[in-house]
Amino acid sequence: MRSILEFSDLIKPASPKAFFKDHYGKAPFLTKGDAKLYASLFNWHDFSNLLEMTNVWTGSTLKIVLDEEIIDPATYTRRSGGRDDGSVLRPIPHAVNTWMAKGASVVLDAAEYMHPGLRSITEAISFATNCMVSCNLYCSFDGRQAFTSHYDTTDVFVLQLDGAKKWRVYEGQFENPIEADGYYYSSFDKTHHDRAKGRAKMTPTLKPGSFLYLPKGRYHDACALKGPSLHATFATTEARGVDFLQTIINSIVEVPAFRAALPNFDDAAAHSAHIHDLAEQLKSILQQPEIAAQMREDQKRRAFADISRYQLPKPTPVNVYRVRHIDHSIALGGDGYILDTNGKKVAIPADTVDAVKWVLARSAFLKHDLEANTPNLDEAGRRDLLAMLSEIGLLDILTS
Repeated sequence: MRSILEFSDLIKPASPKAFFKDHYGKAPFLTKGDAKLYASLFNWHDFSNLLEMTNVWTGSTLKIVLDEEIIDPATYTRRSGGRDDGSVLRPIPHAVNTWMAKGASVVLDAAEYMHPGLRSITEAISFATNCMVSCNLYCSFDGRQAFTSHYDTTDVFVLQLDGAKKWRVYEGQFENPIEADGYYYSSFDKTHHDRAKGRAKMTPTLKPGSFLYLPKGRYHDACALKGPSLHATFATTEARGVDFLQTIINSIVEVPAFRAALPNFDDAAAHSAHIHDLAEQLKSILQQPEIAAQMREDQKRRAFADISRYQLPKPTPVNVYRVRHIDHSIALGGDGYILDTNGKKVAIPADTVDAVKWVLARSAFLKHDLEANTPNLDEAGRRDLLAMLSEIGLLDILTS
């Protein structure tokens, strides 16, 4: 069964702790990365295999871009029956090849679960950020720039898989962009963007193994150098305040006052009083502890809904153990080793300390990983360990 890749493996030799402290959500980040690891996870052969899955891609998920222009899908697709009834635009291989021969870039969208290596990277970033993650793949050729300078509404993690690509990351950054009119890139014209992006802040050339992080809203562009280039971008979808309100709106119909008709708008006093009453009731609802708990569960569900494991031919579900993002420490006290989690303290046997440290160094793991890395514990010892870490609040169990 495929083990869970650690985010720390993706950004070596950099430290995840330093990355999340100084860069995540704040500033661009670049590290050398591990070219051999990246190549083992996804390469040109894998990209070619995905392209050959012509019944998977459509004119929306397979894009062709040449010199900053998105090519009309009608030039490289044909109308065909869809997998879910109806009809869709399916790519025509020789037409796609024709465009690539002209220097066009090919972009595969929503590829995060289309290949084991991509799934591993997706999971690593998801567990590290507690966010839902998507992946796009970019195949580019000599000196041709696909997309103009722009910003994204998501944080972006770029892994250069092969070839070389020149990036320009600008000083300009749009604050808290979102997919809504007035807040995403297409809301503004080129003149606005040319002014807003500012000067180039960094101009790295990404080579195999390079890892680049860009916070949402940061202006950037990229251009392949001599030869073909293959890179993947992984984007995190964060839960935001507007998502919180949407969750409330979906259930607020249960409150009688919100189902009641508004007063006649000519009666300003009655109308204002009614709106004020609605605001007070909404405030009361938002302050209920169970509402915050509901939103936390909804966030977790969104982040990890697609993470799964199967152990066929056994039909039984597989648990994925997630290590929660909370402070913890292990120290030697007067009565032995003490595990401290946000003020909650529990004694742990000396022969379990190494196993606890192994667990806490992970973002997530599977039972067979725990077994392989805790040879000194028997089945009962591992069961007690998992129960203790769950009870103290360090572990979540995500069941497939």
